[in-house]
Amino acid sequence: MGEAAESESSTALRRWESPGQQPRSHATQAAFLDAAEALFSGSGIEATSVNDVAKQARRSIGSLYHHFQKKEILVLAVVDRILGDLDRVTELRLRPSHTKDLGIPDIVGDYVQTALSIERGRPGYKRILIEVGLGDPQTRSAYKRFRQRLDGGLIALLLERQSEIGHSDPEMAARFVVDQLSAMLWARLDRVMTPTQLENHGDADFMAEALASVSAYLKLGQEG
Repeated sequence: MGEAAESESSTALRRWESPGQQPRSHATQAAFLDAAEALFSGSGIEATSVNDVAKQARRSIGSLYHHFQKKEILVLAVVDRILGDLDRVTELRLRPSHTKDLGIPDIVGDYVQTALSIERGRPGYKRILIEVGLGDPQTRSAYKRFRQRLDGGLIALLLERQSEIGHSDPEMAARFVVDQLSAMLWARLDRVMTPTQLENHGDADFMAEALASVSAYLKLGQEG
């Protein structure tokens, strides 16, 4: 990503951090952030108190208030760390050195595998972003920019390889594929009210079927 994109994407990450902190201070902050994210993901932000966070982190309430003067700042810190981690993953997976030798099936497979890994590694992070984003325009904008970079980057990678695509309109097809994958992943990973038809199948089966669907729709290796 260019300098302008990096500057824009990192804006939210400076909402709470103080310069010149020592490693020990960062370790304490990380303990509080880990505890807060786990509790916010599981119980919700409103239902979680600062005392709950301090207890989960095995630190004193005084130490928590030293690093985060109030609960609202702690919430912003959790959100900013999530967004920063998502930015870094996106930047790495879309880096030219990572994708230059990959064809469309490998690129799509990498996208799906990365999305699954993120969700399995920190379940509930979207609950936090949604809950905060409802009342915080900056969080909504930051997450929207992340999605635009991720989805736009994947579309660009697909169109760089449009010679592999047999669909008569490669650009429309690439955009549809990105929306389709997003919807499929959302249904698989965020099912709360409605079960999916593949919920009893593992991620490997899901990936295989997703790739088969994308390949058939794009008509990979076929002339348009």
